Amino acid sequence: MKQKAALFLLTAVALVFAGCAAKTSDFSVADTAQKLSQGIPFSDPLSPIETDVAMRLYEIAPEDVREAAVYVGTGGATVDEVSVWKATDSAAAVRIEQAVRERVQAQKTVYQDYQPAEIPKLDHPVVLVHGDVVILCVSGFEEQAREILSASLS
Repeated sequence: MKQKAALFLLTAVALVFAGCAAKTSDFSVADTAQKLSQGIPFSDPLSPIETDVAMRLYEIAPEDVREAAVYVGTGGATVDEVSVWKATDSAAAVRIEQAVRERVQAQKTVYQDYQPAEIPKLDHPVVLVHGDVVILCVSGFEEQAREILSASLS
């Protein structure tokens, strides 16, 4: 009886994880980044940057990235930024999340003297990890960003 219960539990856990994997496999990195960049009233217009440039900017190893879409403010005077990363696996997602958080801290250091009015955006970024997907949105509109992400991840 205990063996059947254990087998049932393992099967249920496997199905739950399979369901989570299916959700992130259907997830569109490009669409989500575009929805964030267009659905939030950023201070600066955002423009996409090439994935290889983004990986250097965030100091993320190419072997950790399956797909990415990154938008940054065009004027350079704001910290407005959207980055959506699909990692190669869960360990890579952890490393990408760390790099995203380090990027936010580095921006705080740069902007503290340059544009101190931008710091509150960096104090409250939206950083979301969902399976192998890591998302950053620095905007000052956290609730709006979370609503867009909730719709994209459901």
